[in-house]
Amino acid sequence: MKRLVVLPLILLTLCGCSKIEKATPIIENISCVAEIEYNHSNYVCDLELFKDSLNLSVVEPNEIAGLKFIIDKSKISTEYKEIVDAPELNDLPQHLITRIIFDVINIVKGKTIEFDEHNGVICAEIDGYEFGFVFAPSGLPISLSIDELNLEINFKDVSLIRGD
Repeated sequence: MKRLVVLPLILLTLCGCSKIEKATPIIENISCVAEIEYNHSNYVCDLELFKDSLNLSVVEPNEIAGLKFIIDKSKISTEYKEIVDAPELNDLPQHLITRIIFDVINIVKGKTIEFDEHNGVICAEIDGYEFGFVFAPSGLPISLSIDELNLEINFKDVSLIRGD
């Protein structure tokens, strides 16, 4: 009798552990704190991601706190201590953190993430560099890394916001 009870429990456990879930990354209409390590420098930024735009505001280091970037498909605007600039997106260096985040977001939009019981990862390439974008089973972002650029971004306090 004990064998009859144990066998179904073992099968149920094994089937439950091997289940693969799929999700779409949630990278629109969210806000978070982005902890960024880039070329051995550390930054903390408030980040909002919308359908076609990104807003980033530097919180730390104090020397550049308040520096803001707003980027969309064709333009970027920067603001710092009442100085406003709006260069063309294509005129910006490829390695600008804001541009990297925006370009990676556009690459992963619409992709499907496969999860096991842990987080899922989307690996792809941007400007010849491989990146790994880690997502929670809910589809919310956890981290983004590009080893060749010494870039690691951890997304903290991620929450949904109203769309534009």
